[in-house]
Amino acid sequence: MQYASWIQRVGAYLVSALALAAIQGLGLGASLLLGERNWLTGVLLAGAFVFWIADRWVFSGRTGQTLGRRVLGIRMVDAGNGEPIGVWLAFVRDMWHVLDAVPCYLGFFAPLWDAERQTFADRIVKTVVVKT
Repeated sequence: MQYASWIQRVGAYLVSALALAAIQGLGLGASLLLGERNWLTGVLLAGAFVFWIADRWVFSGRTGQTLGRRVLGIRMVDAGNGEPIGVWLAFVRDMWHVLDAVPCYLGFFAPLWDAERQTFADRIVKTVVVKT
């Protein structure tokens, strides 16, 4: 397996975050144009929430790829067998990212020096991010 670089991982996160921000921005725009209480704003903001869950946990767990990872040509897989980890473990991995953030976000920078380019959460859940 060829591990994804730190910059690829950051880029993938930014692509997904920009897609989410675009949906939220449309919701905000609808709110500004149509007033605070309108159905379009609610639909768009609910859509943003659904996109976030689907992207972070469902797609990531089933295929190893979020929208951003797909665009950057990388995927998250089980370090042992190279297969996607499933929706539940994708959710658990995201929860463990709290440990990456606690010591001044140090865990998010760990792929810069780690041999397998893993964050603290990756080590706990036993995942790696690889090039496709």
